[in-house]
Amino acid sequence: MERTQYILRFNSYLHAAEHHQQLATALPGEGLTWNWIERKNKASEYPTDFGLINLLANPMHEVDHSCCVEQSLCNRPEAKTQHPRILDLLNNVPFVRDVHMDQMFRGKLNWVPEGELAGLFADNLGNNPLEDTGSQDPSRFTGSFSEDADGDEGSSAEGHTITKRSGRISTRFMMEGEDEVNNVLLHQAMLLEGGATIGLYTADSMEDSSDLEPMAEKEQHDRQLTTWQAVGMAEKEQRNRQLTSLNPETLTERVVTADKDISSWSEDDILELPISSTGDRRLKHLQMQRRRMVRLDDDDGQMTVGGLRGRLGPGLLDPLAEGMEDALPRRRRTLQSKSTVTSLMGAEKLWNQGFSGKGVKVGVFDTGIHEKHPHIRNIKGRSDWTHQGSLNDGLGHGSFVAGVIGSQDRACPGFAPDVDLYTFKVFTDDQVSFTSWFLDAFNYALALKVHVINLSIGGPDYMDQPFVDKILEITSNGILMVSAIGNDGPLWGTLNNPADQNDVIGVGGIDEGSNIAGFSSRGMTTWELQTGTGRIKPDIMAFSKDVMGSRMNSGCRTLSGTSVASPVVAGAVCLLASTLPEEKRWSVLNPASMKQALIEGADKLPGLSMFEQGSGKLNLHKSMDILQAYNPKASIIPAFLDFTESSYMWPYSKQPMYAGAMPVVVNGTVLNALGVTGRLEGMPTYKATDSGGEHIHMYFEYSKVFWPWSGYFSLYIRVLPSGANYAGTASLEVSFTVVSPPDAASGETDLRRSTVKMPVKLNVIPTPPRQQRLLWDQFHTIKYPPGYIPRDNLDIKHDVLDWHGDHLYTNFHNLYDSIRGAGYFIEILSSPLTCFDAEQYAAVIIVDPEEEFYPQEVSKLSHDVAQLGVNVIVFGEWYNLDTMSQMKFFDDNTRSWWTPVTGGSNVPALNDLLAPYDMAFGEAIMHGAFSVAGTSFQVQHGADVARMPAGSYLHRATLSSSAGGKAGPGGYGVVGVVQHGGESGGHVALYGDNNCLDSSHQNSNCFPFLQKLLERLIKGASNGIADQPSKLSEAFQRPGFTLPKRRDDLNFTAFSYVLRNPLKCAVNSPCEFQEEPGCPGWPKSVNSSLKKRDTFSSADPAHRTSPISVTISTQPTTAASGTSGTSGTSGLSGGNAGGSSAAGSSDKQVPGAAVVTSVRTPASATTTAYWSWKALQLSVGPLMPVMGLILCVVGLVSLAAAFVGNTRNKQQQRRASAGSSSQQGAVSGAAAGGLYPGAAASEQQQVPASGRNTAAAAGGSAVTQLSSRSSALTGTRGGIGATATGGGSANQV
Repeated sequence: MERTQYILRFNSYLHAAEHHQQLATALPGEGLTWNWIERKNKASEYPTDFGLINLLANPMHEVDHSCCVEQSLCNRPEAKTQHPRILDLLNNVPFVRDVHMDQMFRGKLNWVPEGELAGLFADNLGNNPLEDTGSQDPSRFTGSFSEDADGDEGSSAEGHTITKRSGRISTRFMMEGEDEVNNVLLHQAMLLEGGATIGLYTADSMEDSSDLEPMAEKEQHDRQLTTWQAVGMAEKEQRNRQLTSLNPETLTERVVTADKDISSWSEDDILELPISSTGDRRLKHLQMQRRRMVRLDDDDGQMTVGGLRGRLGPGLLDPLAEGMEDALPRRRRTLQSKSTVTSLMGAEKLWNQGFSGKGVKVGVFDTGIHEKHPHIRNIKGRSDWTHQGSLNDGLGHGSFVAGVIGSQDRACPGFAPDVDLYTFKVFTDDQVSFTSWFLDAFNYALALKVHVINLSIGGPDYMDQPFVDKILEITSNGILMVSAIGNDGPLWGTLNNPADQNDVIGVGGIDEGSNIAGFSSRGMTTWELQTGTGRIKPDIMAFSKDVMGSRMNSGCRTLSGTSVASPVVAGAVCLLASTLPEEKRWSVLNPASMKQALIEGADKLPGLSMFEQGSGKLNLHKSMDILQAYNPKASIIPAFLDFTESSYMWPYSKQPMYAGAMPVVVNGTVLNALGVTGRLEGMPTYKATDSGGEHIHMYFEYSKVFWPWSGYFSLYIRVLPSGANYAGTASLEVSFTVVSPPDAASGETDLRRSTVKMPVKLNVIPTPPRQQRLLWDQFHTIKYPPGYIPRDNLDIKHDVLDWHGDHLYTNFHNLYDSIRGAGYFIEILSSPLTCFDAEQYAAVIIVDPEEEFYPQEVSKLSHDVAQLGVNVIVFGEWYNLDTMSQMKFFDDNTRSWWTPVTGGSNVPALNDLLAPYDMAFGEAIMHGAFSVAGTSFQVQHGADVARMPAGSYLHRATLSSSAGGKAGPGGYGVVGVVQHGGESGGHVALYGDNNCLDSSHQNSNCFPFLQKLLERLIKGASNGIADQPSKLSEAFQRPGFTLPKRRDDLNFTAFSYVLRNPLKCAVNSPCEFQEEPGCPGWPKSVNSSLKKRDTFSSADPAHRTSPISVTISTQPTTAASGTSGTSGTSGLSGGNAGGSSAAGSSDKQVPGAAVVTSVRTPASATTTAYWSWKALQLSVGPLMPVMGLILCVVGLVSLAAAFVGNTRNKQQQRRASAGSSSQQGAVSGAAAGGLYPGAAASEQQQVPASGRNTAAAAGGSAVTQLSSRSSALTGTRGGIGATATGGGSANQV
């Protein structure tokens, strides 16, 4: 029997035995189907809010969770095949809050190799490793999960193997000294000697390790050996030790011994390593790195090797000697050689005033510490939460972190040497942890009443609900939480959790020169996407490179990483806390007040955006001054908006504002130090402070309740029509008042109040001409989490997840700058494609969409292209079901199988969008060099253009394909262009690979190609794109091509906003497209004159444009989109027309459905219901009584036919739903404007339509919202009332 461990969260705190007794009474089968897990740790002495159980299952039943990162998704039927009855019973137990799998975390030591050693981690294409300012992906240097799939699982024909990043937890080190060399060199030796490992690094944690085949025995004996001996710090015993050579057998024996008992190794051990003279690339890098790590100490002339000191014997480094004299001067200076991190931050000034962290309790959640570590003065408590049974640190991570915070050693002092240190060992020495270990440890920290917690950990998964909720509980109790922002820089959109939470102090890294560290993760936050905008993070920056800290036993060493920056800030926080008198210290300090002191005292770093540096570099002295004079208040991040400030306010400063544009959304964070809860008193206001400000309109969304200590405050900024010709600055002031309950402990009786004033300065220009305006579709992107959204570039094997946001402000930031540099203005649409006025834009750019499309979007966009001349540019991505199945892997975190929920892009959905133009992407995965219009770039892994109509343009190339169909004569279709709607119509252009636009995994960019494409489509430039040689005289279809299908074994609704929510234009769309009243305060006269809502965005016939002529028929029709009928997209009937269609299989014909079969008007989709209503108006008209009467009769007859068809459709939907819970669809009566998803499938059954209109004549069936998890711009992201609302903030409500 297989055991699966689950966390049961309860509604109350009780002792574990009481929870167990309650559960045993409510849940039968203990010992047969489930077991209660006794947790024998220090937290068991206190009441707890969770329990652990093992559910017993048949191991023959495989569970494919398809990435149940958000554990609520794991409760879907298809994710419960092991033990559905037990989980169903648990979900119905009244005292059980919810059930989650207890995730296991394998965080590898996370460091960033530098110099020559980085070559060891070059990717399989031989690309150069990442430099601090480079564009190569750095996560190849991070720890990763091994692939546990059997056989060929995880690799395709081209080796598309899977190596998953650390999900929740990764320790955040980049090692520079002894451990950097010794551990990696030892690991490399083990690989060469047969693959033995020591737990720090395994073969699967190094991308190129698969290339390292064990050497034959003869080759091992023939290999030249050089002994490299590093002597420990105990100089009295070690100075005169002689160097010896060992043979390969001895070395192998030593390595295997190390594998068995590495924890017993000390700094005095001798490291032997064979040196290859065979020219192996990795060993050459290894030798060069050894040379780099050897330096002469200034004091005694002794040699330091890998951080260990000793004298060199004759011939010690003979193979490395060449060029060593040149390498030594290039050795990067360490902080030890200049000053310690505490002196760089000016901590001595505070020490001289008598402040040293005394009376402050700090908890270090890490790998433990030795009981009598000589550097730490006050180790008040140690606790072990692992299964290891040891309180000691066997890795060095926890010791270093503790030392940076509280070391008393003069060589590597900590910030608060008199702090009371409590260590919580939540990682084993081989870096394994569980969510439940953290939960117990956090509960114990609450019981101990610690004041500060440092978490030098993080991961991209902000949907591990028990973990995130517990962080909220910790901070709501007033504990100051400090966490590393992540080592995934210089990539954008890579912030780690929990540092990205409002209530946590997120710390980024800088070097000694106050330059941002190359490995420091960049913002913005991505919780709020796809319908919102991210928040500013990190909060603060601190030193993170070559910082001196404590070794595991004694002595000092240098390490780097945001794991270092976090304890720098945590130590500074402890020191700052001690500057306040103890009697009032904790009545003043809380997570909001401390963050206010840090960010208001910080120094801005020149040339960096707020999404890179947050509020800037920590300034201890300024922050202390702020605390000394502090009174509780509320504030907002950012404190001001100045869009004229070029660098810090990027991206907002990159593009001026103008009338008619999409609103600029700024997602602020309110810090409320008045109390753990608060709210706004009254409504926020804004007022102009100069004449330009009179042309500005603002709308606000904000947390109804600020908890804990914080909330969101989103600004939607627009230029009024009165500013259409205005040029200049516009200044305003935003004001709001926060109130919190009185502090009863201090005798207060009145509400606490604080008014926040936020200056705003904007740069406004006259509205640019249409030819310069572009629209970016943000709405149709889905990222990890909650689903396994796979990477776009299949060459990147170390990072399987697409988690960077796919936003112009994150991984497409270089594209944004390029477009602006070319003179275009680009706006972001975070609502459906029905929510913009196509007459205002030259082109819509759709890049890498994973989302489904509403049927109305398909109709509306087709109309916009044909009738309004807008151009559409689509950059797709690979999609191949076979490759997706081969990317399946076993996730160590959830101990379940993960399979991609879609490909790089959702090509089946894209092909639905492209169907009106007779264009389609194929399932081939192309790669190779491509040239068009004089620009050359690399197709990394893209979809081919497999279908084009006659008269269109298709650029083909001979490229390789790792999957999918074979190319026909002339090669694969790479770039396709078609003009739709005649000579006055717009164009649709396709290219199947977006990697050349994405800065995360980009080998070379194709920005010049995009600019030439824009020139061709907008200006008609003759530049080699869509030229006469590429014109098709007849329709093109790749041989053997069939439309790629959606997965038929997956309920995509769980991951799709479109399938969960009704069509709606949200507050981030133009005011005239929003439901009444639209934008509060927007001039009504303007609203009525600029009204653009039409047949595609409203079910109300009064808002629709009348067509010129319509032909109505009642005949069987076939759904034309949603080809597999499994994704939840309903089929379009009659070629984008209104009427009814069947759900489920698109091959089913629907008899008796009223269908619009031909339309000749700007409004391409109307219905018989609308015409019945319109005919009643016309029949009483004095000029057309006869025509009106005829139309009325026709309309009523058609309405009756529609009713019959609708009934049959529902019956067929039920049948389709009974066959598979994943089959989705929609039924509309005679709904105006095409098909509204009127009856969408829930997980268990088909839900009948219900809504504001019950009769077909009143507009058809409305959409039933199935998921309370996300609605419009509001979607809970898990946690205690935590929501991502209104333009996007992740908020605690």
